[in-house]
Amino acid sequence: MALDFDELVRELKAVRSKGLTSVRRLNLPQLEGAATVVIPAAEVDLSVAVEKLIERAVESLGGGDYGAAAARLMGFEGGTRGLGPKRRQETAADALDMSAETFRTRHMNSMVEDIASRIVMFVLALTDPEMLTVAIGLIVDGGRVVLVRRRRPEGRLEWQFPAGIVKPGYDPRSVIVEEIRNETCIVCRVHADLGSRFHPITRLPCHYFACAYLHGDLANGDEQENSEVRWVPIVEVTSYIDIDMIYQPVLERLQLQAIGVDND
Repeated sequence: MALDFDELVRELKAVRSKGLTSVRRLNLPQLEGAATVVIPAAEVDLSVAVEKLIERAVESLGGGDYGAAAARLMGFEGGTRGLGPKRRQETAADALDMSAETFRTRHMNSMVEDIASRIVMFVLALTDPEMLTVAIGLIVDGGRVVLVRRRRPEGRLEWQFPAGIVKPGYDPRSVIVEEIRNETCIVCRVHADLGSRFHPITRLPCHYFACAYLHGDLANGDEQENSEVRWVPIVEVTSYIDIDMIYQPVLERLQLQAIGVDND
């Protein structure tokens, strides 16, 4: 089936606003269509399947603060199901240790988009397994991280973390290690999977990996694609990439490493 991403986000925002208890009464054709693909038809009725689908997408965001905030926002964490939208937003903000206003204005919409991305990926995995995806590597060494500058920017996407296309049948972990070596002339290894989403600019499915720097001198190994590669202090990353474009689990990892916390 073909999902309309923008409509899917709109439906999730309606669920976020009205609450899980209103799913049966809402008009949710995108969510219902996805639920019929992902949730076994014989298992539950359609409204319950929609709820299970959203819950599965939220759970796939991980068990950290970000995942907890998403669970509270959508009403899946114990005690939040019966709360109104404003109170759920406040509890989600508490999970991220920020004010409710900051959460609402800077993070809430992108969190709903992340949930929508997971749902689309669930559907694609079952209906279009040959679709190309992108592997993205976060290479941190001490208090710095590798960024590459695209020779042909795409909208606001100019500086980015090293990335490579993953063709069907290839292992994304192997692809990103090879792509990093080709693009930056350094050797690394993958040591953590940070999750997946649809990129807000390219709309491609992206898998993020934390990579440990092993050895090599940073250099631009692909001058056709990139005009520059650079070690950037972690605290300056948002001067290169707008904060709203950085995947939240990546941002959280960078914030911890900036203060010297080992989150391997």
